[in-house]
Amino acid sequence: MKYKYSRFIGKSDNVHASTHTIQTSGNTPLTGEAIVVRDYSLHGYQLIPVGSENPSGSFFIKVSNDKENWTNLTEFSYTGSGEAQIAYSDTWHFAYAMPVVTGSGSYIINESHLA
Repeated sequence: MKYKYSRFIGKSDNVHASTHTIQTSGNTPLTGEAIVVRDYSLHGYQLIPVGSENPSGSFFIKVSNDKENWTNLTEFSYTGSGEAQIAYSDTWHFAYAMPVVTGSGSYIINESHLA
């Protein structure tokens, strides 16, 4: 299941605070939406295991400049529920980004992109 929302500067106006946030959840293999991130420079990802006692696998953040050819920007491997709770934030610039989880278990992926 995927959820999207935009953060606004105030409660009564429609001025975006330049943040794009997405939540993806489900069983592995789990791939988030390939989104356009070229207007954002700070990116944050959070992986949360749900209901699995011993999840194992890898969490990838893939990037692309043409949405055809993908490269692993980073990879986190884990073999237990404590290691599967991953938080990553960094500054980088690519046109597209997509989170991917492999292995076993159910997860929530929270991602935030800030201009």
